[in-house]
Amino acid sequence: MKVGDLVKINNTSWKYSGEIGIILQTFPLVRSVEQEASGAPEPFAFKVLMSCGKIISKLRNQIEVVNEN
Repeated sequence: MKVGDLVKINNTSWKYSGEIGIILQTFPLVRSVEQEASGAPEPFAFKVLMSCGKIISKLRNQIEVVNEN
C-alpha cells in the first residue's frame, strides 16, 4: 500500500466500515533503499481521506486496496 491508493475500510472498524478512501500518508514516513533491500517492514499505519471528507488514521489490517495508483 502506498500514497494515492484507493482503499476500503474493513469490517474491523466500527465507524467507517465499508467506506472508500484514498491514502494520504504512510507511517513510517520513509524507507531507504538499504532498508527495502534488507527486508524492512512495509508501512503499518496510514492517514486516509474518506469519501465524506474526514481524514482518519488506520492500521494496515483495517484496510484493503481497491485500486492501486
